[in-house]
This record gives sequence, structure tokens and C-alpha cells, in this order.
Amino acid sequence: VVIVAIAGPWLAPRAPLARVAAVDMGDRWIGPPYPPFTPGFWLGSDNAGRDLLSRVLWAVRPTLLLVTIIALIRLTLGMAIGLVAGFAGRRWQRGADMAVRAALTLPVLVVALAVIAFVGIQRGLLAFLLGLCLTGWAESARYVETQTRTLKTQSYIEAARSMGASPAHLVIYHILRHLLPLTAMLFAFEVSATLMTVAALGFLGYYIGGGVWSVTEAAMSTL
Repeated sequence: VVIVAIAGPWLAPRAPLARVAAVDMGDRWIGPPYPPFTPGFWLGSDNAGRDLLSRVLWAVRPTLLLVTIIALIRLTLGMAIGLVAGFAGRRWQRGADMAVRAALTLPVLVVALAVIAFVGIQRGLLAFLLGLCLTGWAESARYVETQTRTLKTQSYIEAARSMGASPAHLVIYHILRHLLPLTAMLFAFEVSATLMTVAALGFLGYYIGGGVWSVTEAAMSTL
């Protein structure tokens, strides 16, 4: 997928917005949409005559970039809030735990739709970042909170605390160090969850930069 994201624009046989009004099939001309395996259109085309294979190859890079950025933000927020909910004092713990519970009760797709509609889909990346990051961090936060609560009861934490270690020292050198090996797994989960949500938004017609409606006339089968 990464190779396709990098080389996609060079592998695409056409520009993603290039339209073809008609294709010569030898004995006749046909208009869009072209079915799969039409000469020059291996995946077919849309109603405007744009090559679907080229559009897919061009779309991998921005989609992967968007998913990676959102997954990193969600993972960072989830780990930070999970650490606070699992290790901080009672007041901070209560506030962070309430935030996690509230985020878990709200479906990410519904929140994303509401935020994107409120901010405006024309805002592009900003609207998607806000919509997908507002509550998407909750699963990672809950997992980090559970692991933090388990780790802080270990004997080496008590030993470090009895030797005068500060809470920041305990979090950075003992808690976070044990949680870092889990970040690869959590990042993979965040990427997959973000990709599914982005796909669902695309299915509902929400794309970065907004959608464009085009009206096409059906071409005659013979010219």
C-alpha cells in the first residue's frame, strides 16, 4: 500500500479528472460509464468517463496520509488521557475518566458527520481532523488507563515512590516505558478504525474539500 501511495500517480494510466467522451470498440462507439476491461479502462469508469483505476491510484496517497495523521493524533490523545485517568490524583482521575466514558458513548461516525457538517466540508483536512479526532481516541485511552492502573500497583513503583521519586518520574521512567511497546499495536488499531470511518464517510458522500456534482448526458451507443 505504501509503494502504491508513493508511485500511484506515475502508475496511473490517465489523469484522475480526465474525461473520455467515447471509446471505439471496433464495430461501434460507446459512451460512459464504461464497463470493466474496456480498452484503456481496466476497472471501468464513472458516469463522467473518468478512469476508475487512475482515480484509485491517485487517491491512495492522500488517503493514507490523512489516516496516518489522524491515527497519530488519536493515539497521542488516547495515551495522554489514559495516563491521567489511570495515574493522576483523584480529581484529575475523575475528570479524565468522565471524558473517556463520554467519548465511548458517542459513535465516532456520528460525531464525525456532525462536526464536519458544522465546521464545513470546504475546510478540507481541518474538518476531518476535528471530526475524527474528537472522540476517536477513547478506545486507546481506555486500554492505556487499564494498563496504567495495573502498572502503578507493582512493587517497583512502590519502591521508587518510597525512594522519593516524583509522579512525573514514575510516569516517564516506569509507566510510560512499559506502555511504549504497546504503541505499535494501538497505532495499528487506530489506523484500521480511522480507515473504516473514512471509507464510511466517503460512502455517504463526505470527501476532503467537498464534493462536486456533475451532470452528464448519456452518449449514443453508435456515433
